[in-house]
Amino acid sequence: MTSLTSIIEQSTRALVEITPQTLTPEHLSAAMTTLNALPVAEAIHAFEATLPTVPNKDEELKEVADTQGDLHEQKDQLNKKLSSLKQELNRIKEIQSALHIPQLDELIHSAQQVLRPIYDLTARME
Repeated sequence: MTSLTSIIEQSTRALVEITPQTLTPEHLSAAMTTLNALPVAEAIHAFEATLPTVPNKDEELKEVADTQGDLHEQKDQLNKKLSSLKQELNRIKEIQSALHIPQLDELIHSAQQVLRPIYDLTARME
């Protein structure tokens, strides 16, 4: 099973490879293939299965605080990793706004299909 961290890193690398100098059909296709092949939904499901459950309020307050702290730390780690992917996506969007290449729209959409579900996951980790 591919981890969320690995998916974020692979996605980021795929976008890093796209520069104005590498805007060839081959590079765009390779990046799209990478992004579209990533098992994002499965990795999210597997990650959620490993998350600790917050004890109910009747249990010891320290245990509740510890669990919430663990969740917050995991959320922060994911969001830090996502920030590099988001920066690369923004860079690709800037290239697209300057050059208006239809294939870049497809690449942007594919990157968003990776980024958005993971951001949704971190939002649910509150």
